[in-house]
Amino acid sequence: MLDPSLSGIFNDLAQALLELHNYQRISRQLYDTLSEPNSLRAIATELRFSGEYKLKRLDLKFERLFMKTMSGLDFPFVRILFKDDLAQIPKKRLKVFVGHRFVDHITQPLRFNLARILEPYGIKLMFAGQEAASEPLLSDIVKKLSTADFAIFDNRETETKPNVYIEIGMSLILKLSFIVCDYRDPKRPDFDPMPSDLSGFLTVRYANYKSLFTELSLKLPSFIYQRVRPIKRSRRA
Repeated sequence: MLDPSLSGIFNDLAQALLELHNYQRISRQLYDTLSEPNSLRAIATELRFSGEYKLKRLDLKFERLFMKTMSGLDFPFVRILFKDDLAQIPKKRLKVFVGHRFVDHITQPLRFNLARILEPYGIKLMFAGQEAASEPLLSDIVKKLSTADFAIFDNRETETKPNVYIEIGMSLILKLSFIVCDYRDPKRPDFDPMPSDLSGFLTVRYANYKSLFTELSLKLPSFIYQRVRPIKRSRRA
């Protein structure tokens, strides 16, 4: 029987491996090997006590992090990194513009989590109004979008403050690649905040930060390869 203290890590790890397989980052054979109960238990045990586990022959690294929920509480998160993902990121440090509703209960946990997800890739986060107000906010947004390599936008609580959609429009004009984090309130299942014109762009739909950052961490390397920097990639055998 699985140690109760390992059950959360065990389940998170199993889900992360399944998502990797679904996104074709690992083969079926490797997925079957790693998701075998004894393998999962060994990796989960190492993650619990040391926070990381390396499979050197496959250049895979498992990390256990603590992220922030929407209410600011900690939750455990399993991240899987490929060595070639890190090695093939351009030497020039990439910059991402992040647009979201400026309220503390969104700003603090969202920015904290994004920093954790982007840190292995050395990507610099930029926000509007980040420096002292030496120029109008709109000019600052345009300047940062013009110098960014890509953008991430979050539409949570933007119904009455649609600034994020203005920034998305600017990105389209500048031909800047972007990801939209599309929040869906479980209490309003029929409410769709996304304009239909954005339906063809890369969107990560979420109801909580665990689902958002699980999918973002999986999609980010492919997004950089295909839309930000055209880099040759491989699939694990």
